[in-house]
Amino acid sequence: MTDPDLLPRARKLMGLYRGGVGGERGNAGRRLSALLREHDLTLFDLDPSLPVTQDLAALDSWRESAALLARLGTDAQDDALSALVDADDLTDPEMRRLLDAVNLHRLAEVRVDGWAALDGVDPAALRQAAASITPADVLAAQGSLASRLRFAAARQLYFQTHPDCSS
Repeated sequence: MTDPDLLPRARKLMGLYRGGVGGERGNAGRRLSALLREHDLTLFDLDPSLPVTQDLAALDSWRESAALLARLGTDAQDDALSALVDADDLTDPEMRRLLDAVNLHRLAEVRVDGWAALDGVDPAALRQAAASITPADVLAAQGSLASRLRFAAARQLYFQTHPDCSS
């Protein structure tokens, strides 16, 4: 691989293939397939969240969240985490992996004032409720990590203010 523009060019074609429609997608796919074969590259060489294959059908099941999860534990982790906390397509194992990389209480601290304003509750009370949330509380809800955390905080606040209703 002596061409320094090869991987950026292949990634650009992959982006055109993913986002294209009709003839644009078809042309990008043919050019990308030819480039992969010619240089003995796989989709994994272009993006580590993709399988080791030259079959472009693998791109149809690609999710941005999977690519972001592949960045956990790397220098790009902080940017990946910023996007992943709002991703709503994570599987339960992916959510567990994300929970291992995120400080729940710090995330809640950053977002609690906004949640309190939206929900019309006291920010200090919501902050206190959020401080006792566990990963199990988050896993019991649905949606993105941020929405699960918001739900868990609101639920915890409800149980703190209505002790006769706690289970």
